[in-house]
Amino acid sequence: MVEVQFFSLLRILLKQERIELSAVEEETVAQLLTRVQQQLSTSFVQKLLTEEGNMHPGTIILVNRHNIHHL
Repeated sequence: MVEVQFFSLLRILLKQERIELSAVEEETVAQLLTRVQQQLSTSFVQKLLTEEGNMHPGTIILVNRHNIHHL
């Protein structure tokens, strides 16, 4: 299982704290976010990622409590 937690403005926008999905081997963060988006009625991925799949400035995404910029 993969647990995705939302913080700050995303938590307020989505009106939920977390979502759990089954793990997919070798899935990228962008692919995971797309799967999360499919499960939710409120659009949010465009607030985190550009159309090219790059993170917008100021976006922080953690994997196992580590910023993905440092992985």
